[in-house]
Amino acid sequence: FFRIQNMQSGVAIKGKLLSKNGETTHDSFQKTPVILYYFSAHWCPPCKKFTPMLVEWYNQWNKDSKKVEIIFLSLDKTEGEFKEYYATMPWLAVPFGDSRVSTLKSKFGLQGIPFLVQVDCEENLLNDECRDEVLANKGNVLDDWIKLNKKVFFQGEGTSLGGSTQSSLSSGTKFVPADLPKADDSKPKTNIVLKLASGDQKEIEVNMDTKVATIYNYVAFLSKDKFELSAGFPPKPLTDMNATVEEAGLDGSKVT
Repeated sequence: FFRIQNMQSGVAIKGKLLSKNGETTHDSFQKTPVILYYFSAHWCPPCKKFTPMLVEWYNQWNKDSKKVEIIFLSLDKTEGEFKEYYATMPWLAVPFGDSRVSTLKSKFGLQGIPFLVQVDCEENLLNDECRDEVLANKGNVLDDWIKLNKKVFFQGEGTSLGGSTQSSLSSGTKFVPADLPKADDSKPKTNIVLKLASGDQKEIEVNMDTKVATIYNYVAFLSKDKFELSAGFPPKPLTDMNATVEEAGLDGSKVT
């Protein structure tokens, strides 16, 4: 698949967090390679099935050194249910009834639970399909998630695409927000669905020889937020902006 993740500013998780040793803050996991937010609830049957598996994988991932931190965001109905459920988890949690849960539900477009998302240390969304990836790969996803944290950001109108030192982009590469040109009916075409962080979806029609940079500029035209382009599984940054839709394997993709 192909995804464009909008990077919304602000770290909503800031503040007091619960740990198994008392209280802590978000500063405690800022240098952890993989940060996951886990939306779940005691009353949810799929959650109660998934959580024990996640606990097992969490312990395995951190067996030799701290590589993953998970923050539990409870959708439990009572504090008693929250305490009973959190007692089964080895990671951090936002206190029950905290307004940050609602803020983060909105920020990441929560539609159902269990919901496991990967963010970076600035709370930019990297991956909202972590649960499915964990289940599909029986927990063997850690290396992919660590690589995913090495991302490329759009810095704004007229500026360079920068970030990862592994990027193949030239420092002089420029991106200017622009509307999408109409597809040429005389040439092969395909449709791509854009899903922005605002929740809006937009289906676009492009030619197979349309450059990745053209789509990039169009997303910048639609949104003022920072965002990332990545494709495939595990998702990898699209650094070749001169590649065509066909060359990049984006034919018929859903962009989220």
